[in-house]
Amino acid sequence: MVATAAKMVALPFGVGSVALALLLLLLAAAPARASVVELTADNFDAMTATGDWLIEFYAPWCSHCNALRPDLEKAARQLAAQGAAVRVGRVDAPEWRSLQFRFGVGGYPAFFHVHNGGAGVGPARRETRRLSPEHSLQGIKLAATRDWVHGALVGWAEGPFGPWAMAKFAALYWGDKFFRLGDPLAARFEVPPVAVQFALGMVLLVCFTGTLVCCAVGVGMRERRLAAAAERAAMLAEQGQHDD
Repeated sequence: MVATAAKMVALPFGVGSVALALLLLLLAAAPARASVVELTADNFDAMTATGDWLIEFYAPWCSHCNALRPDLEKAARQLAAQGAAVRVGRVDAPEWRSLQFRFGVGGYPAFFHVHNGGAGVGPARRETRRLSPEHSLQGIKLAATRDWVHGALVGWAEGPFGPWAMAKFAALYWGDKFFRLGDPLAARFEVPPVAVQFALGMVLLVCFTGTLVCCAVGVGMRERRLAAAAERAAMLAEQGQHDD
């Protein structure tokens, strides 16, 4: 490519400049080679809403995951070059615990195939299968394109797109969002993030406890007012009977 560009520059100035400009435009317009998509709790549902996906859950410290990563990248590029309908994604499970619990991942690497074309409507169209592919380039490609149909089908109701999993996901997602508010404070004051998370948890506990106490006090005051009103009504009724 460098030699080609050098030859173009060696042409007469006008012709060489035009040819070089056209070459650069073609390079800019050429699609980038497909690679493994990094899926997070923020983009997971939007990215996987259409098409089929082979998804790996990994941990950065997992030696098996790290050894498999080059084959995963090669598989993603080769599948894209072959025009395969499936895309390859990966999730950092310890970083995105909400997705880890949503899929019930207990070990690494863990593979799932999401097929958007099952019976039903909406999220029920997503069929999820747990896979155990061979840890090789060919094993990953076969799992993505053919062998996924032999994977263990996860029922929709109890699966990652069912109501219970989505409720757990939402709770963990917003919980993580809340506790990560303390990361800038931890960095600024050079304290462990867990210390700031503990402090935020205590603040949340105090707020929750205070809310319960306020509700209890409010209910108690309302009961006393009702009791006092009933007592006054009884006294007035009694006085009315004496007057008669």
